[in-house]
Amino acid sequence: NATQPKISLVNPTLDPIAPVSPPASFSQTNDTIIADTGCTGHFLQANSPCINKIPTTNGITVGLPNGNHIRSTHTALLDIPSLPFAARKAHIFPQLKNGSLISIGQFCDHGCTATFDKSSVQLHQDGITIVQGHRITTNGLWTLNLDSKINHNQDGQLPQPPDLQLHHLAYNP
Repeated sequence: NATQPKISLVNPTLDPIAPVSPPASFSQTNDTIIADTGCTGHFLQANSPCINKIPTTNGITVGLPNGNHIRSTHTALLDIPSLPFAARKAHIFPQLKNGSLISIGQFCDHGCTATFDKSSVQLHQDGITIVQGHRITTNGLWTLNLDSKINHNQDGQLPQPPDLQLHHLAYNP
């Protein structure tokens, strides 16, 4: 008997997927991608941008603050090829109605740094911004634009910062 992993929310009152009927100030669209520092994984809506979408019969179960549970139907990868596989792995929950949740912790656990300020959020890898987003003033949530990824070179690698390129040029025999 294989056991299903169960994810429980530590502080469900702070989780934006929880409201069955969101308050009027919760002005999100169905394709909103929330930068979530409390989410244990990347939890995507069915229409979220991703690649390698694979159906699963053994999806993870997530407990919602209202006591209900939802199960993922697919695994997928975020389309950020410079990141390690473990940083990109996501679970798709068609039942998510208020937006996808991107785990800042999952990125940070695999070498990224997140920077939040009053109006924006940036994810960095090796000092280079790889994803950015903004803060919604009506609800205080930071959202990500996964289409804001920087361009990678033909090898799928992040371009080197200019000071590193100069350093290598200076020591190139």
